[in-house]
Amino acid sequence: MENIKYFLYARKSSESEDKQVASIESQISALKSNPAIHKLQIVDIFTEAQSAKKPGRPVFNEMLKKIEKGIAQGIICWKLDRLSRNPKEAGIIAQMLQDKTIQLIVTNDRIYTPEEPVLYVNFEFSQANQFSLDLSKNTKRGMLDKANKGWHPGRAPIGYINDKYQLQGQKTILKDPERFLIVRKMWDLILEKGYSIERIHEIAVNKWNLTLFTGKKPCRSKIYDVFRNPFYYGYFYYDGTLYKGKQEPMITRMEYDRAQKILSGRFKPMVKRHYFPFTQLIRCGECGCMITAEDRLKRQKNGNTHRYIYYHCTKMKNPNCSQKYILAADLERQIIPVLESVEIPQDFHDWAVEELKNDYAEDIKSQELLLEGYRKAFTACTTKIDTLMNMRINKEITEEEYVKKKDELMSEKIRLEELIRTDGKSAKSWLDKSIEVLSMAKEAKNRFLNGSDEEKRYVVSFLASYLSLHNNLLTIKLQEPFEIIKNLNLGVKTKIERFEPLDYRRKLGEKSVRRLVWGG
Repeated sequence: MENIKYFLYARKSSESEDKQVASIESQISALKSNPAIHKLQIVDIFTEAQSAKKPGRPVFNEMLKKIEKGIAQGIICWKLDRLSRNPKEAGIIAQMLQDKTIQLIVTNDRIYTPEEPVLYVNFEFSQANQFSLDLSKNTKRGMLDKANKGWHPGRAPIGYINDKYQLQGQKTILKDPERFLIVRKMWDLILEKGYSIERIHEIAVNKWNLTLFTGKKPCRSKIYDVFRNPFYYGYFYYDGTLYKGKQEPMITRMEYDRAQKILSGRFKPMVKRHYFPFTQLIRCGECGCMITAEDRLKRQKNGNTHRYIYYHCTKMKNPNCSQKYILAADLERQIIPVLESVEIPQDFHDWAVEELKNDYAEDIKSQELLLEGYRKAFTACTTKIDTLMNMRINKEITEEEYVKKKDELMSEKIRLEELIRTDGKSAKSWLDKSIEVLSMAKEAKNRFLNGSDEEKRYVVSFLASYLSLHNNLLTIKLQEPFEIIKNLNLGVKTKIERFEPLDYRRKLGEKSVRRLVWGG
């Protein structure tokens, strides 16, 4: 043994199989301090942090090449499983030992020689390989069990964190106090403003200082992954199957679906140097193109400057369109009478809101019946999924039939769950929308006259369904509830005339306030 030259090989895998194996440094230290090994001639030390479940370790292959060249004739390692956990490399070691290319393999507790029955070496390598296979199966089984319990196996996506105080395999997923609100605001940017991934990435990283759990800034692809991940509406994929998660959803399924449509559009954000409140709202009455705007400064001989905003046709479809420009002030003057035509007095507003709240109370009763139907359908769908699984276990259906039917049932289950979660709020939704319409009718003129450019745009877009400009005359088609209000002439133009609640009912005729707001 003293005349043989040795390579010392120490390996530590980053995978869970080697969590109980000594570190590379401790392997080397323990081997060198072993009296039986201390006197051996070690010509080089090879270390590697890589799994041995599959062939292809570069350091290990380099060591074998040097042994084939005769630089060393033996190997020292902590255990035989440090050399291999796969049959291919185990076979290479066993063959080199049998051919005496490797004359000795020395471990911390035994020695392997060419005279050793090859069965012993192969048996130990087989044990190491089987251990890896069993561990892999057990790990997958544990992760599948975790997924079935509603917890995403592995690291939580950005905006969430794994509960580090739970035991391994039992970690739950919590909202990340640092990043949850930032990621929610990212969803708002794409859902409400239609921002591109590039723009959202720029805002999140540079303005909101978004970082990953490592402290590094996320790349654009990470932001894209956020908007493609069902985890944020309460579900997750594991091994190709969609599971219902127990984490707190950040968004609804409808918001997720809307984001997918926005992403598929691949639009680019518009770069705006100036903000004009009515661009992209009005069409040319002659050629149908959108009306755009320009900002011009005129300097007088006395040095004074005046700013003018002109609206005009883009002439994209017809360069010969004859329509002229119109000053912004002239355009706004034509909007005021329309706002006055839908204006309602405070007492009508208060009476109508009270009527709507009475309707809402009735709606809640019928809503409960509808929700009960959804809950029964959801329970039935869950039962069908369980039955389907039993049919597959009993081999009554094929794997292909099982996967196809399960996907259909899971989609239905998600749809019903979303209905249960959102339809319970639908009555409140129409009530809020109705009150918003009435409040806008009451306040539109004042908000337009005293608001910012953004406020003016909001008021006009809220009231109007279509706007066109022809020969400098603006035509506004109102949204249905405002058109009804205008036709009923609910606006009070004199200080003397006031409607009492009975007069409102007479004016509305067969219509309820709810039908007034929503049409029909």
